[in-house]
Amino acid sequence: MSAYSPIKPAGRRFDRRPIRCPARVMIGRRQYAGFVENASEGGVKICTHSTIVPHEKVVLHLPDLPPIRAQLRWSTGHEAGIAFPFELGGMSLDRLMDWLEARTPRNDLGSGPSGV
Repeated sequence: MSAYSPIKPAGRRFDRRPIRCPARVMIGRRQYAGFVENASEGGVKICTHSTIVPHEKVVLHLPDLPPIRAQLRWSTGHEAGIAFPFELGGMSLDRLMDWLEARTPRNDLGSGPSGV
């Protein structure tokens, strides 16, 4: 069992996990650099260095994963919510969840098998 602190406001389908990793996202014809602030099996919240111009077509690039064609759900200034499609472009949900688990901060850092 993981030691993350899920964020699940009322009405959300999936628990959000706080993470911070680099991301590139193509929204329409514009490419943005930034980072993922939180993620779930349903999507991610990204923060970018420039103002996001809304558009329907989104391709999300995350470290160690193939590009994900997704949908922009909302955007405000430098933040956006991106929903994953039901089909993850040939990537399994298990692979996505393993990726997410590996990037979720732990509350028990520093306590190895010896308890040190």
